[in-house]
Amino acid sequence: MAVGRPVVLIAQGEAAEIVRKHHAGVVVAPGDIDGLLKSIEVLYKSPDLCAEYGTNGRLAVENEFNRKKIVEEFVEKESCQCRSDPFCPPLERSAGESSSLG
Repeated sequence: MAVGRPVVLIAQGEAAEIVRKHHAGVVVAPGDIDGLLKSIEVLYKSPDLCAEYGTNGRLAVENEFNRKKIVEEFVEKESCQCRSDPFCPPLERSAGESSSLG
């Protein structure tokens, strides 16, 4: 997804849900050889669909799976939980460090 190419995924579970949610490619059930062949054929014959899936995947990586965002969300979540704990020390920042977390 990160390189902007359509995904052809043979899987179930969370990885399959991510590809489906972001319309980043096609998901084929494990063992479904006919489905895999059909999916590859559809993508081969549909350059516009490939471009759309590739763009969608790249945008998903940029918007939802970038490290900075994940770290900021984690720190915010832990900070909120910690503020309600009287034994949790305050979150300290080094000099000159800023944050949009509040």
